[in-house]
Amino acid sequence: MLGTDFITDIALFSLPLDPPFLAFPGNDETASALRTICEAVAKATCRLLQIEAGEILAEYRPALTDAGAIGHEVEIFVYDTLAGGAGFSPQLAAEGEQLFAEALNILTGCPASCDTSCYRCLRSYRNKIEHRLLDRKLGEQLLRHALYGGYADYPADRAEASLGLLYADLERNLPEGFVASRNARRQAGSRETTIPIVIARQAGGNETWIDLSSPVAPGVPVSAGLRAAGIAERVLCIDDLLIRRNLPRAVETVRDGLR
Repeated sequence: MLGTDFITDIALFSLPLDPPFLAFPGNDETASALRTICEAVAKATCRLLQIEAGEILAEYRPALTDAGAIGHEVEIFVYDTLAGGAGFSPQLAAEGEQLFAEALNILTGCPASCDTSCYRCLRSYRNKIEHRLLDRKLGEQLLRHALYGGYADYPADRAEASLGLLYADLERNLPEGFVASRNARRQAGSRETTIPIVIARQAGGNETWIDLSSPVAPGVPVSAGLRAAGIAERVLCIDDLLIRRNLPRAVETVRDGLR
């Protein structure tokens, strides 16, 4: 492996994360979300400073704190690519709010309305080896939470598409004696709500309720109705990236969890 060290200018920003959001060091979900945010931040920097793409780049690391070690704080740093520094990065130190707001606009406003990333929003020849990681919907959710707190909703179009993929494959691969239904109304706690996928055992009537979970908020349903009902422990949550990248494994997870 080839590499180089050089001294340059940087600006470092800390992003705290509250439960259930998690960016645990070293896993694919964290790499996908934070690599995406970095690309958006680098592009936002070039827009704000009116400089050419590639004159400044962005990277991430776990924060060097106890919170960083358990995935509840990450650091994004932007740096000048010119050895010795060109003085661009220090200009951003007092403009963090504007910088990250522009990065969020880039993630939400792809001109081609792509599903994950494309050359109209995040992709370039320079980052070609990371195209598989870039996912603007995932980056949007994590960055929105870091900026504004609370449970930032998972983009509805992504959730619907992923649940549709999972449901179609489940219909073909359910064990005998089970039947699946989509967007079924059920009593959940003190309220009636919509369950994205219900799998019922024909003998006995036991049901398994299924929803998507965000890769950076594991185990928590993306459905606002299910979260409000406070019954997350009753819902089998399937990671969106698992559906997207390993659909057979996602179906196997559902089969293993059937009541």
